[in-house]
Amino acid sequence: MGPTDSPNETASPEASEADPAAPLPSIEEALKQGRLIFVAEDNATNRMQVGRQLTALGYQAEYAEDGEAAFALWREKPYGLVLTDCHIPSLDGFDLARKIRDAETGAGTRVPIIALTANTLVAEAERCLGAGMDDYLVKPATLRDLALVLGRWLPRVDGNSPAVDPVSRPPDGPKHPIDVDMLADLLGGTGPDVVAPVFASFEDSLGSALRDLSQALAAADRVALKRAAHLASGSSSSVGAEDLTEALRKIEAGALSLDWKRLEDLRGDVTRKAASALAYLEAMAGR
Repeated sequence: MGPTDSPNETASPEASEADPAAPLPSIEEALKQGRLIFVAEDNATNRMQVGRQLTALGYQAEYAEDGEAAFALWREKPYGLVLTDCHIPSLDGFDLARKIRDAETGAGTRVPIIALTANTLVAEAERCLGAGMDDYLVKPATLRDLALVLGRWLPRVDGNSPAVDPVSRPPDGPKHPIDVDMLADLLGGTGPDVVAPVFASFEDSLGSALRDLSQALAAADRVALKRAAHLASGSSSSVGAEDLTEALRKIEAGALSLDWKRLEDLRGDVTRKAASALAYLEAMAGR
């Protein structure tokens, strides 16, 4: 890898909005400590969620939205660890890992690469490891699971694994459009200051994905429909919108095989559940 004085333009504005529970080093300090994390993730809501989690755990990170950009930026400085979604555009996470491993040949270094995958199948885990990754997390990863994996591959400066304080959860009650317990596990809390920036990012990314979904239906473009549903389901899963996620995954799974009438019906279900999830999350954010 090359020099360590590349521009700071890769620092994510989403991560800076998090309310840290641990002192954050600067980019330069994290780099010197060998603890600067690189995140490759194309979904804005997922970047927001991961950024908040990393900040809460005391880690500094930089970001890229596609595999080619991620590889180019990785070559500029010695990151301590790479977190990559498996299905980022232009160069997916598997090929990104392979390119990094090829570039490391003969260099005497090996950066830990952790996969972020929505696929829980054993075969997916084997594919991650086969591509040269060292570990994997199923999305959306809870704060505790992320802390454990990072502690395994990237210990804190004091040599201890990151501490994760227990989060307070509201008592059990009727099912809501947002799984509050899950959201607490993902973000480390559910107060308005925690939820507000997540709501803003989710509202924007979901709105964009649903517009793409509607356009794909109107154009009878099954490939675009599948991708739009996949992106929207990723965002929804990251905020604990389980019913909405399930509805979107039905479109994703059936995009290439179901008839258009059935897909339109599923889109209607998605629209209703999206409105409910947004309204509930907005109320949690104190808007």
